[in-house]
Amino acid sequence: MSLAHVERPPVVVVGGPTAAGKSRVAIDLALRFEGEIVNADSVQVYRYLDVGTAKPTTEERARVPHHLLDVVTPDVPYNAGRYLGEARAAAQRVHARGRLVILAGGTGLYARACLEGLIPGVGAMYNGQFAKAIVHVVIFAILVTLADSGQYEALWGILIPFFIFYQAFDAHRTAKARLLGQPVPEDPMGLSRGLWGQGEGAGSFSNVPTGAIVLIGLGVLFLLSNAGVFHWNWVGKLWPLILIAVGIRMYMRRQSAAGR
Repeated sequence: MSLAHVERPPVVVVGGPTAAGKSRVAIDLALRFEGEIVNADSVQVYRYLDVGTAKPTTEERARVPHHLLDVVTPDVPYNAGRYLGEARAAAQRVHARGRLVILAGGTGLYARACLEGLIPGVGAMYNGQFAKAIVHVVIFAILVTLADSGQYEALWGILIPFFIFYQAFDAHRTAKARLLGQPVPEDPMGLSRGLWGQGEGAGSFSNVPTGAIVLIGLGVLFLLSNAGVFHWNWVGKLWPLILIAVGIRMYMRRQSAAGR
């Protein structure tokens, strides 16, 4: 049966850990149902990284068409955002030929990106934290804007996936706590406290409105950039200050907790 004219053609996902037999299952499915395989492994997109990645062999690729293998060299940054666009484009080409798309790989983030997209703030909105969701959208938009500037791509290539993982982790912890009737866990980035003004007590360090400070700081930086006073390429040189600030914050919180 041709899938070329199906309004929403199906996608079969084959996931699991490395060396679990995903490639063999995906190839068997492709041969049986006239499909093509779209890679969903974050390491197999790199050329030359064949050892330890269980990358399909030349013989296996000859049996079934594979997509998004050996896309870039190891010195070129590659992230979930780029994968999203290229994986969906590959899937559309496969469907246009009337064939079944088989998404195979062990990187869950890549598979979810292809199927669901990378929509910032969804997890927070699901948990009813709408203000936090807005902050997530703003931060994600800023990171994408900086990544598109063409400078320090490696840095943004690290920060964007990290922020996506953070959103999923924070949403999961919040949803699990509410399901079990437990207190909502503390937000690692302090966004909920900063937005709602909640804290454990007057004068406590946990009462610092981190989320509000982040938004105000970013607004000031964009204003200075528009005025020609601040240049975003300075961020690539000064980003270690972020690590220092996070370290100081963690230290002060630990000291504050120890003094109670």
